[in-house]
Amino acid sequence: MRADFRQYYGCSADQVMRESIVEAADLVRMLPPGSRVMGALGDGCEWTQEDYLLANIANSLQTIIWMFSEDGQKNRNRPELIVPPSREESKPKPMAMPVDELAAFLSLPNFF
Repeated sequence: MRADFRQYYGCSADQVMRESIVEAADLVRMLPPGSRVMGALGDGCEWTQEDYLLANIANSLQTIIWMFSEDGQKNRNRPELIVPPSREESKPKPMAMPVDELAAFLSLPNFF
């Protein structure tokens, strides 16, 4: 989380938490897909839109090359495609906890 705050917001997570734990929680929630925190959550959040597009391009190229090969002409040995995590599973799940519990959770050492 600290690294994400520095990278995406240009500030210290510790400083934000000292000023407002609610703001820190809001900032964590708004981290983009591909950030360290979102990647740790899994459920498809570890990939950015660019990652999905690159996987699509790579899969398309592999398929085209295979189609023109001897194996492709005989429909055998299909290439193994990159399978991205499902975006359906990555929809945010509602979560609530008291502010004091959130403060304690965010102050744990080595949080993400």
